[in-house]
Amino acid sequence: MADAKKCDRCGKFYQETEPTALDSLACAMEQLLSPGTIYAKKLLVEKFLDLCPSCSASLTQWLKGKEG
Repeated sequence: MADAKKCDRCGKFYQETEPTALDSLACAMEQLLSPGTIYAKKLLVEKFLDLCPSCSASLTQWLKGKEG
């Protein structure tokens, strides 16, 4: 059974997928290379909001001060 959600930011419907081994490796590398506070803030926000992949990526860029 699929886990469909609606993004709380943009309203787009999306489906959560299980992370692949490559996704897990990329996430682990990001944690090692980026300041811990940015990762902690992102996890805290995403714990309470449903964000589609696009909005989640936008949040990460914003937290890093790189969104333009």
